[in-house]
Order: sequence, then C-alpha cells, then structure tokens
Amino acid sequence: MSCFQEHLACFLPATLVLGVIHGLDKSHLALAANLTNTCYEMYHQTATGLSAEIVSMNLDPQEGKDLFFRVSSAAF
Repeated sequence: MSCFQEHLACFLPATLVLGVIHGLDKSHLALAANLTNTCYEMYHQTATGLSAEIVSMNLDPQEGKDLFFRVSSAAF
C-alpha cells in the first residue's frame, strides 16, 4: 500500500507554524515537524539532491524502501 506527495506540499509546514503563531492549536507543530522530515527525505534520498515532482510513500514496513520516485505526473 502506498500514498503520494507532491513536492509543493513542502510549503505547508511553514504555513502550519505561522498558524500556530497566530492562534491555531499547538498540535499543528507536530504535523509540521513530521511533514518537514518527509520533505527533507524526499530530497536527501536522491543522488542529485533534487526531488521528483511526485513521490510515492510505502506504508508497509515489510516492503523495504520508504520512498519511490515517479518519472512523471501522468499517473493522474
């Protein structure tokens, strides 16, 4: 089983932190931290340091690799 994330989602953690600064519940900080880590791994796990536009995430711990990079966004 897998899900996917587009690289533009990496802007969301900053938005969540700004929301907390302006009154959102502090639980949003944990989500921001987890999403930031995922975004970091999207870039860190490639040889070039550049992420693909869409990254599939493996949700099954028995499968091995956590991230799978798609060649194009034609999957939609």
